[in-house]
Amino acid sequence: MCLFPHLEDVSPPLDIAQGGFRPQRSALDQALCLHDLIQEYYRRKRHFPVVAFLDIKAAYDTVDRRVIWQSLLAVSAPFALVSVLAHLFDDVSISVLMSNQVSTPFTPSTGVLQGSVLSPHLYSIYINTLPALLRSAATRTTAMVSSLSPSGPPGSGHGLSPGLPFGPTLDVSSLSSSPTAINSLLYADDVAILGSASEVKQMLDLAQIHSQVLGYRWSPTKHTVC
Repeated sequence: MCLFPHLEDVSPPLDIAQGGFRPQRSALDQALCLHDLIQEYYRRKRHFPVVAFLDIKAAYDTVDRRVIWQSLLAVSAPFALVSVLAHLFDDVSISVLMSNQVSTPFTPSTGVLQGSVLSPHLYSIYINTLPALLRSAATRTTAMVSSLSPSGPPGSGHGLSPGLPFGPTLDVSSLSSSPTAINSLLYADDVAILGSASEVKQMLDLAQIHSQVLGYRWSPTKHTVC
């Protein structure tokens, strides 16, 4: 039995800013989106935005799986399915083979399994609240504009969801034809944020808070601001 179609059907909607591990969304697509957002910012402000490129350190290895199970249950995913997933990823024993010697088995307390077809989607669920939190730093005068948007104004609807550390995300099904703030783009463990200098500083602070709450770490040596 393949679990992925069932998992995909009951998962929370992925934020529109997420491009990794999604059908017909490549790294090149995200790069083109970033180019368009920069050009739109310049058209409105007559100067280029500050852009920061961030990288999540050892992304797969530091995932707090409880965040994923909680997110699935919060959108009424079947408990039986979540239980199966939890057993598959939580009840794991790993040994290391080196020079014909096998280490003592250990059970990793964090992370999703490398090589599993489920892991990319589970990671997307794990990081899904980051764009919504970053979006709360956008203003009407400096917001990135797309052809799609939520029914409310930028920054609205980002209060805490029951049982979850951060508020709801922005998905395509909830969008209307009004502009919306798109001030970040994600592709797996790579994150690009853009805006004014003050907005980017605020988003960096928010990104740090998000990582502390969810339990992952940023990789400072791979960060670039331009």
